[in-house]
Amino acid sequence: ESNKDKLYDAFADNSVTQLGIVMPGYQKHSFSKEYIMVDGNKSLKYMLTYSIHENEQAVRVSITLCGVLIYVTRLKLLYEFNFGDGEQEYLQTSEIFNNVIASIRFL
Repeated sequence: ESNKDKLYDAFADNSVTQLGIVMPGYQKHSFSKEYIMVDGNKSLKYMLTYSIHENEQAVRVSITLCGVLIYVTRLKLLYEFNFGDGEQEYLQTSEIFNNVIASIRFL
């Protein structure tokens, strides 16, 4: 495992941990990671499905979050792009996010 892979894993795992700290009634349902190429850079795409509620009487809301971590060696910078939406709307709106990721260029 490379240092870049370790960096990606640490940032993705930390994002999930932080949501659990700040979101009321947070409950993780699924979490997956895969490597993709973004502008020639090996990158990590992660997907998290979770639910939250304001209090025990509130309706639980399911959310899907997608994030992409891109370390650009030439710039020595890590970029994170993420997007989330309600589970019902996610499939339609994630297409926009995928188009944004496909259009990223580091000049």
